Amino acid sequence: MASLFKWARTAARRASSPPMRSPTTGFNLISDAQPLEEEQFDGFKRGPYYPVNIGDVFGSKAHEHVSLKIYTRDGDPQEEFQIYQRLGKGNPSHPGYSHIRTALETFTIHRPSGDHTCLVQKPMWESFRDLRYRLPDGLFYRRTS
Repeated sequence: MASLFKWARTAARRASSPPMRSPTTGFNLISDAQPLEEEQFDGFKRGPYYPVNIGDVFGSKAHEHVSLKIYTRDGDPQEEFQIYQRLGKGNPSHPGYSHIRTALETFTIHRPSGDHTCLVQKPMWESFRDLRYRLPDGLFYRRTS
């Protein structure tokens, strides 16, 4: 009987996958020193994206720390929002429940070129400020050796 189990384990064992290899040709390399600005790409210039700037304030409700997903002009988040609402109705005593992302609300940014719907969510993890508070000296260090 033991030999049958050994045979079954061997037969069911898969060969390991070869390591993934990224292509090394067929594209232009950009130096790390050159800042990359997404707005230079044609897809952005056509206007489906909302131009977000650091410091922009959205919505009228006061949320201390949220993540915001701004959809393209043609994007419709209603199906995604409904999925998040359904996930939020799960069993809170389940060990994985705290790792399920939930949605708080949606709202719309009105613009002459077209409206952008936004999905407001609780972030998965802590804020950058809270993370810095937990670090020694409140600083991130880069290993130089």
